[in-house]
Amino acid sequence: MVKNKSIKGKYKSILDFMGTRKKDREELEEHREKDKDHTISPAKEGRNTSEFVINELLEIVKEKQKIAREVRAEKKVGVEEQSELSRPLVPSGEILDQILQEGLDTGDVKCNNMGKCNDGKNIGEIFVDKYGFKRQRGFVNTTRFPVFLDWIVEEAEVQKILPRAYSVRTNRGSLALIPEDFLCELHTRYGVILKNYDKCRNYRSIIGREAQRSRRKRR
Repeated sequence: MVKNKSIKGKYKSILDFMGTRKKDREELEEHREKDKDHTISPAKEGRNTSEFVINELLEIVKEKQKIAREVRAEKKVGVEEQSELSRPLVPSGEILDQILQEGLDTGDVKCNNMGKCNDGKNIGEIFVDKYGFKRQRGFVNTTRFPVFLDWIVEEAEVQKILPRAYSVRTNRGSLALIPEDFLCELHTRYGVILKNYDKCRNYRSIIGREAQRSRRKRR
C-alpha cells in the first residue's frame, strides 16, 4: 500500500489561502477607513471654521445692538416720546396786511418781575389773538427795559446731540443747536413750545434788571 506523501513548499494549504484572503480584506477595510477619515476631516474643519466665523459675527451684531440701545436710552433722559407736530398757521395775504396796518397793541403792555402783565395776561401764557392765531406772551431783555411781545407759537421737537446741547426742529422748518440751559427760555418766552421736553414745568424766566443781576452772579 502506497502512502501519500505530504508535499511541502510547492502548494499551500487552502486554509492558508483563506487566511491570507481574510488578512487582505482587513487591510483593505483599514485603508478604506483611513481614506474615509481623510475625506471627512477637511469638511469637518470647514464646518468648524464657518461656525466660528458666524458666532463671531453674531457677537459683533449683539454688541452693536447693545450700544445702540444704550445711546437711545441716554438720549431719552428728560425727553419724552416724540410726538407729531401740528401744521403751522401763520398770517398771509389780506390777514397779514390787516395785522401790519392795525398792529398788535403790545406797545403799552407792561409786566412785573413775577410775570403778571397789565392787560391780564402772564409771561409764557398761550392764547388765541383776534385774528385766530395762537400766540405766547414773551419778552426780550435789553440794557434799559424789557420789550414785551406776543409771538406766534411754533411747536418743536428736541433731540440730544451733545452732553449739554440739543437740536431743536420746529414745525415751520427751523433747525438749531441750542444749549440745554436755554431750552426753557425758548419754551416760556420765545413762542417755541417743546413737545417732548418735560423739564420746564416749573421754570420762570427772569425779567429786566433781575436778569442782569443773575448773569453777574453766574460770572
